[in-house]
Amino acid sequence: MGKRSPKILHLVFVLSLVYLLMPVGGALAQPSSNWQRLSAAPQGLLEQVQKDYATDSNLEQPIDIGQMHLLQVRQSGAMPLFIVNTRLVGIGSTANPTCGQAGCLFYGYIQSGKEYKQVLNGYINDFQVEDAPPPIQPTKKIVNQLPCLQLTLYQNQANQLLSSRLCFDGQEYQLIAPPRVLKQFQQ
Repeated sequence: MGKRSPKILHLVFVLSLVYLLMPVGGALAQPSSNWQRLSAAPQGLLEQVQKDYATDSNLEQPIDIGQMHLLQVRQSGAMPLFIVNTRLVGIGSTANPTCGQAGCLFYGYIQSGKEYKQVLNGYINDFQVEDAPPPIQPTKKIVNQLPCLQLTLYQNQANQLLSSRLCFDGQEYQLIAPPRVLKQFQQ
């Protein structure tokens, strides 16, 4: 997927703007029992992630993508969805090539025959406020054979916990509504 479609670039831009307001500090969302190392993924998915990551990170030296985390989402009535957090385990956010103030690069894939098609490409802050929902999680709502995704973020300037939702439009995940306030913290 060397060339990105304008819609995917638009999603990256929108998510980057939304999450640019998030704090750099906080607790790193620990992968729940549903997340696993990417090294456990099917070979075809590993190869596609390697290609996409090489394109998006512009690294001159190879890295072990098996350190990244994978969430396999399997829901009744939906195609399997593979979500990849590109954060490299054991490396601080300043040394992670695809992590920064806007968060880390996340990919989403579906299987199409023997190949894996990218349906999500955007920065999501994977730092989590204590007792808040996970930064990214599937919902029960299925649109175009894939679950919508709930994003939860903390907006530091407004001292608010926000929520937004992405749904699959048949080609890729799109932000379907502006973020809404889940909780206002006392100043």
